[in-house]
Amino acid sequence: MVSEALRFQTTVSGWSRFRDVRVENGKVSMEIARVNCSHCATCRRRVEHVEAALQGQAYAREFVGGGIYYSLNLPDECSGDIRKVTEFLGRTLRLDIRSAS
Repeated sequence: MVSEALRFQTTVSGWSRFRDVRVENGKVSMEIARVNCSHCATCRRRVEHVEAALQGQAYAREFVGGGIYYSLNLPDECSGDIRKVTEFLGRTLRLDIRSAS
């Protein structure tokens, strides 16, 4: 089933930049770092944190528009609801995430 795409930005406590979130076709993807910055110690720790939080879960790492995104299956009850998507990401990635839009 094809669903309408949903895009919004989030803030992560302690991170200086907004993060892009995309929801489409039962998946949610969140930008964790920029490709050109992923080598710095700060971004490397963020990537390592997310990968540790996702250990044992199905996910994909994607490079989109200069960003490193982590993509997960989104529970049906979260689809179309920015607040529920944000809460799901926060729990799953073990980050304090708030919607910026």
